[in-house]
Amino acid sequence: MPIIPYKYAAEMICDQIAAGQTYLKDRWNESEPLNHLRKRKDKIYINDNIYAFLENFYIYMEKYGIKNALNKKILKKFYDESVIKK
Repeated sequence: MPIIPYKYAAEMICDQIAAGQTYLKDRWNESEPLNHLRKRKDKIYINDNIYAFLENFYIYMEKYGIKNALNKKILKKFYDESVIKK
């Protein structure tokens, strides 16, 4: 299965967070993206490395908060560790 380039994988995370905040409004919290991803694990068709990128990033965001997690350096770090595996 093809790997999503970093640029689009980072955009996917931003889109998922924004959609959750928009639809859930005050009920949204930093655990929501991870919970949503895990609930849908068997229903989504995605490369295993990209899934690991999403999951690892959302775990980090849940622990350290969106303000600390959502930046280019952190996103790139998780992408490289999960997808590129340098």
